[in-house]
Amino acid sequence: MDRALRIPPMPQLVRAVGLSHMLDQSVLGYMAWYVSPYKYTFDPPIEYGPDAEILKGWWTDVYAWNPTAAPQLARAHLQKFNRLVAACGIEVWVVNLPEREVSRAQFKDSNYHAYLHLVREAFGEDRLLDLRELLRNDEFYDREHTLPAGSRRLTDVVIGAVKARLPAAREPGAVRSRACAQLDSAQ
Repeated sequence: MDRALRIPPMPQLVRAVGLSHMLDQSVLGYMAWYVSPYKYTFDPPIEYGPDAEILKGWWTDVYAWNPTAAPQLARAHLQKFNRLVAACGIEVWVVNLPEREVSRAQFKDSNYHAYLHLVREAFGEDRLLDLRELLRNDEFYDREHTLPAGSRRLTDVVIGAVKARLPAAREPGAVRSRACAQLDSAQ
């Protein structure tokens, strides 16, 4: 579609119809807006009252997850993941994204702390950025999506934290292990 918009006489036609801004955008740009309109909205954040219907659809399962129900299974999954990334030489950072107050209130504190314990156990404290309470409610459009200002602040904090904690540079040309290559070929 991008290519079609640039074939003469299409640009003249697009300008004549008053859609010249289309020539400055790509289809992916429009799709990004369509998929994530809250990131580009000029609307104020959605307000949630005490009787807001938060628990709908699959969110019920998300908020009800209890990591203490099957901790061995959770540990096994985390260990498998750690073996894979270690074999491939991938550094992992766990970033708990900010949550709006109305969303945080849906989780049982004991479940959240059990989750944090599992993550710290698997990845260590120095690879965990717990930014759950970083943003104010007015930096969210809805209960989980940030507005542009909140997104910029979150990005700045993550980049700053990673830069501050970066280990010494690895040797250039580090080779992936045979185990990682075998995993790639099996998929």
